Amino acid sequence: ENKHLHDREQQISAELEKGCSKVKVLEAEVEKLTQNKNELHELTMSIAEKVRTAENQAEQVLKAHLQAATEHAKQVETLKSQLEDARKLNPELEKLRKECIDLKARLQASTEHAKEVETLKSQLEELKSAPLPQPIVDPVMMQRISELEEQKSIAEKKMMEVNQLVQTLHDQNKQNHYREQQISAELEKDRSRVKVLEAEVEKLTQNKHELNELQSKYDICITTINKMDTLLRKAYAEAIERSKERDELKKTIESLNTTTGTKEVVIENNNSKVKDLEAEVEKLTQKKNELYELTMSLGEKVRTAEN
Repeated sequence: ENKHLHDREQQISAELEKGCSKVKVLEAEVEKLTQNKNELHELTMSIAEKVRTAENQAEQVLKAHLQAATEHAKQVETLKSQLEDARKLNPELEKLRKECIDLKARLQASTEHAKEVETLKSQLEELKSAPLPQPIVDPVMMQRISELEEQKSIAEKKMMEVNQLVQTLHDQNKQNHYREQQISAELEKDRSRVKVLEAEVEKLTQNKHELNELQSKYDICITTINKMDTLLRKAYAEAIERSKERDELKKTIESLNTTTGTKEVVIENNNSKVKDLEAEVEKLTQKKNELYELTMSLGEKVRTAEN
């Protein structure tokens, strides 16, 4: 019986040693979890700093884009106004068109007058070449010849004026055509600028939408960080509680009586607490893994936001 009690006592001592070993393992695990908690906290602070930096950079970029968009919008409005003015009837061109029509009418009248002059010339030549019926000079005929020669001189002067007028009209038409080409080219340039500015405004609007999406993702990151911080605080509090229980367990083990019954009760309680601690450590390990995955996901989102 003494041998049996001795064997039982050795068995209890072995189980106590085993329990102490498990307690030490649990202490090491708790210490490791505490270290991981600190690392996660530092990582959280670093991520929060990166998120704040990314937010500031995004805000600065957004302000710059908005300012540029405002300037471009003003330029677009100015060009639109210029385009509308250009589309309206140009009084200078309208005046030139009217002058051109008037000059064409005058040119046609001058042409008709030139035909009449040619007719008078031919009549005068016929009169000059016609043989005189008698040597007596007819005063009426001589007067008619003088009148025709005077009309011829006047007609030649008018013909010179008409030729000068035609040349002037031709030059003015060239200038008007060149001016119309210049105005058309300027209008085409204005239309091209308006299209470019409209494309830039559309691009800035798209950038603003992307920045809004980035802001939403940033808010989600902040919410995730706050949730992770809450979980870390809870895990830290639970670790402190388990550390206190471990200290109490040490004190209980040290104050064990030498009786077999008392040792068995202590071992049973110790085993129960060890199981609880193992379950708690497993739970904390699972939370640690979840927090690690959450941190990695958050880090990826932050890198995306920085890009």
